[in-house]
This record gives sequence, structure tokens and C-alpha cells, in this order.
Amino acid sequence: MEISIDEFKEQYFPALQSKFHQDTTDFIVKNMDQIKKSLRGQMDMFVNLVVRLQQELPVEIGMIQVALLNTSLYLGRPQIAYTAYNRDGYFGQELLTVKRDAGWLFEAWDDYKASIENKVAELHAENCIRSEAVRQLAWESFPFLQTCLYVTSKYIFRDIEQFPEFGNMILNPNFCMRIGAYMDWGKVVYVRRNEADIFFDVHKKDFSFYRFHKVVYSHKVFQYLDLSSTVFTECEFVYCKFENVILNDAWFRKCRIYYCTFENVKLLGLTLEQTTMKKTTFQNCTTSIDGTSLPPKDMDDIYRPIMTIDCTIDEESKIRGEA
Repeated sequence: MEISIDEFKEQYFPALQSKFHQDTTDFIVKNMDQIKKSLRGQMDMFVNLVVRLQQELPVEIGMIQVALLNTSLYLGRPQIAYTAYNRDGYFGQELLTVKRDAGWLFEAWDDYKASIENKVAELHAENCIRSEAVRQLAWESFPFLQTCLYVTSKYIFRDIEQFPEFGNMILNPNFCMRIGAYMDWGKVVYVRRNEADIFFDVHKKDFSFYRFHKVVYSHKVFQYLDLSSTVFTECEFVYCKFENVILNDAWFRKCRIYYCTFENVKLLGLTLEQTTMKKTTFQNCTTSIDGTSLPPKDMDDIYRPIMTIDCTIDEESKIRGEA
């Protein structure tokens, strides 16, 4: 059958690719606990090695990158690289790289590649779509696999401060952690910030990744602020108003939130842990997106559902919003 690679990609390939993406997602969801345990163990090991290295060579770490190595698939051993860079970060010097197994991302890979080969054979198109073209088609799903790595690990590694040896690392003041591809696409999940006062500099609007500890906010108006991935620990909010604020991936840990209002606030990926919330209302807040494996084109990230862990929340304060 005479069929071009473009025709194959348009007519037959999307269904095969979609099945691979779904099979991979299903496997990750089914084995999520074990995968998370493995990733945490790998990071624990890596941080320990960094600390041992710095005992001999006390160089500041500017960034840790967690990357899916595309080239490792050529060698038949899919791997994740954990890399520590010097103070210049991504554009600096690699101080330490450790590679670990990423087979869980490729559980459905062989069947995926075989499904493409079988469809080509079914169409008798072997003369037009050769083995190299099949390989290139399969590799078009690598961005999806990079995204899977990011989504699976972002909520583990954003809490890197809680890893046992983290406090023993010598870090640059602007230290960050990035997950994605090696020297390519990636997303930052942790940034080390200096202390700040949200209401001291009225012109500052971006407080993403900041940490606030034991701060009392009374009758404060949080307005047009980016508080993405911000962590509030043992803070108190009384009669406060959040209006047109981004709280995506924010984390309220051991906080008290009383008589507050949230209006036109983005709450995607929000975590409430051991937090008490009473007499608080939510109006026109974004709490979820339509369930797809990849975000809509106008979204800049992928988020898990809102999580509440050992919280006390009265009926009036239950989060109700819109997708």
C-alpha cells in the first residue's frame, strides 16, 4: 500500500499514541505508592552523596536537576539523571551526576512500538515506513514521558527541605530544583528564598516559593499576588481577604484560618495539612481543571486535586469552586 509517513501520522498514529499514553498513565496510577517510594529513595541517596562530596570539596550547590535521559533508551536502559550544579546552576558546572532506573516510565513502551510496526505491516506499508521512521514516531511521545516524570515527582521533591540530609548541604542563596529533560524542557519545583514581608513592599507581587513561619495576619487584604508554591507554616489568618490571588500548589501547614474570604482565587494543587479553617467562604475560585493527562494549552502546569490532611474544617468553610 502506498502511504506516506504524513498520512500515517494523520490517520493511524494518533490512536496508537493515545493508547500508549493511557496505558502508561494507568500503570503509574496503579503503582504510584511504589514509584513514589523509589523516587524518594533515589533522592535520599543523591542528597547523601552530595553531602559527602561537599565534605571533600565545599562548593555551593546552585541547582539540582532531575532529568529523563532520552539517550539512555538507545542503550536499552531508560534512566533518570540526578545532577548537582555549582552556584551558576543550569549554565554552570556539573559537580555530581547519578543515574537511576526509569523503567516504570517505559512499562508500555515495547507494546507501543510493536503496535506501530503491526499497523505498518497491516497496511503493507513497510517499503514506505521503515524501521527508522517507526522509531521516530515512537520517540514523539518522549515529551509526554518527561511530563509524567515531572507530575509524579513534583509533590515529592518540592518538600526537599524535609529530606534528612538536606540541611547539611552547602547551598547557594538562589538554590533551586528542576525536573524534566536534560538541557531541555523542565519545571522548577523548589526555590530557596530569603525571608520577606508580604505587606512591607507594596510593589512586590511575586511571592512564589517563599516560606512564611509563625506569621499572624489580621484584617489583611491579599490582592493581585502570586503565592504559587508558597508554604505557610503555623501561620494565623483572621478576617483576611484573598482577592485575585494565585495560590496554586500553595501549602498551609498547621495554620489557623478564621473568618476569611477567598474571591477569584486560583487554588489548583492546594494542600491543607493539620490546618483549622472556620467561618471562611470561597467565591468564584478555581479549584480544578478538566481531567486530562496533559494541561489545557492556556495552563502553565499540571496539578493534583486539592488535598486536606488531618484538618478541621467546618461546613461553611468547605472549598467549593469551579473548574
